[in-house]
Amino acid sequence: MHRKRLITSLALIIGLISSSHLFGQTPPTQPAQPAADSQASNSPTAQRQPATAPDGALTNQDIVKLSQIGLDPDVIITKINTAQQVAFQLGTDDLIALKTAGVNQDVISAMMKRASNPVAVPGGGSGGSTGSVIDTPMGAIHVSSPGGSDVLVRLEAKDGTHDLSSEAGHMSTTYAFVTMLMFMDYPGTKAQVRTTDNHPTLLVQCSKSPEGRFYLVRCKSNEHTRSVKMGRSGAFLSMKSLGAPDSDWTLPFTFKQVQQGLWQMIPQEALKAGEYGVFGPSDELFDFGVDK
Repeated sequence: MHRKRLITSLALIIGLISSSHLFGQTPPTQPAQPAADSQASNSPTAQRQPATAPDGALTNQDIVKLSQIGLDPDVIITKINTAQQVAFQLGTDDLIALKTAGVNQDVISAMMKRASNPVAVPGGGSGGSTGSVIDTPMGAIHVSSPGGSDVLVRLEAKDGTHDLSSEAGHMSTTYAFVTMLMFMDYPGTKAQVRTTDNHPTLLVQCSKSPEGRFYLVRCKSNEHTRSVKMGRSGAFLSMKSLGAPDSDWTLPFTFKQVQQGLWQMIPQEALKAGEYGVFGPSDELFDFGVDK
């Protein structure tokens, strides 16, 4: 009897110990589930990819570059308002990025205004204009300049007369030691219009006097583009205005008014074989090439 009680007591003690261990155990930790917001932020729909900008269109990156080199906001706003094409990204994150990069508030406002009121391209569509033929003091001319510019340029050479179409430029920068060099780049390594005449004459039709607004420039051919140097800035240099090409890249010429709204641009020296153009407002380039 005494032995039976002892066995019962031991069984009770063992049961109590087992129970204490059972209730004292920490439940197994469940693996953390990824947050819904994290999944959404990594989804293809949440990560908006910027649309590909048309060649020559003014972009957010161009505005940031101009702002960071210290260009006056009024000059940048003029650039925005006169650009042939713009491809601004102005979503919430884009606006935050512009402000963080130091872009002036008035410049951002001008970007938003221009984006909501794009310049119409003749013939309809964005960049899909086929142009039109109009009568001018120079005769019938095919207009194919972007944005419907009222500027028309004709090349008159010994081997023929050609109406020049304009190309819209896209700004780029590069560094030479501590100096930043600024260029306007144009598509293609060679102009479609070619001449072997190294003393051509150019006719410029525009509503305002071309003096101080048009320049005869030489272009440098790169791997995929042609460039015109616009200026430079650096630690010990004041920034040159971007409203005109660098003087080292311009050629001397004279203007002679033929009639109302029409001027002759006459180079004062023979043109060597290479790429050239008439650089006009809004950074347009009416390009041509001289062959040997």
